[in-house]
Amino acid sequence: MKTKQPTVATLGNQILKEILAESKVTSQVKKRARCEENWAELVVAVVLDDPAVNTKDDVLNHELALHNPAYVEDLYKRDGSVVYQYIQNFKRQVQPLALSIVQVYILGKNQKLNSEIVELQKGLDRKEKKSDVMVKLVDGTFMGFSVKSGKGDTLTNYAIEKFLPNGKQLKECRVRMVEEAGLPTILDKSRRGEYNDLFRGNNEYHNQLIDSVMANKESVLGQWAKNLFAD
Repeated sequence: MKTKQPTVATLGNQILKEILAESKVTSQVKKRARCEENWAELVVAVVLDDPAVNTKDDVLNHELALHNPAYVEDLYKRDGSVVYQYIQNFKRQVQPLALSIVQVYILGKNQKLNSEIVELQKGLDRKEKKSDVMVKLVDGTFMGFSVKSGKGDTLTNYAIEKFLPNGKQLKECRVRMVEEAGLPTILDKSRRGEYNDLFRGNNEYHNQLIDSVMANKESVLGQWAKNLFAD
């Protein structure tokens, strides 16, 4: 959800921590959760449609749950107390907006769009079309929400390369390293651990990436702030 824009310095510290954290050498390989149908997206959509919703069972009994079984499957894995707290936190954030909503859409990572939203998004940059949930308001305008299930989620779903002036060169370096390691250049999810190991620690790609981030810090943070927060 879009909120009041923080200072570039504050945003920068958080984002740079994420970038640097992903580059640290670690002996622990985290399992990547399947996130195409994130439970939190269904919860946000249901709460926006019906502010009286408070519990996991309320969400599961809502009409939107009936039409989105994959999201329901992910929601079943979550503890009811976690879902309850998430709902309360979201309500505290969204209630001050006093939204008058007439329709809620779950777009998800695969951007399942109807014709109305396709038309609305014409001409937008790809980075501006990342809403997981959209609502149509009574005045005919739309608002999009990029949903995060927890504070550990990254602030952007795009590779850092896309925000840097030497992104093409970084991509070429990354692809070359993958090829030299004997890995497919198109991600093989069953070998994700091998890709992760390849780019951990001190390596050519890591060094070029960090140098570029630090050299273009203000530009990168400005782009993120523009796409993440309301003016």
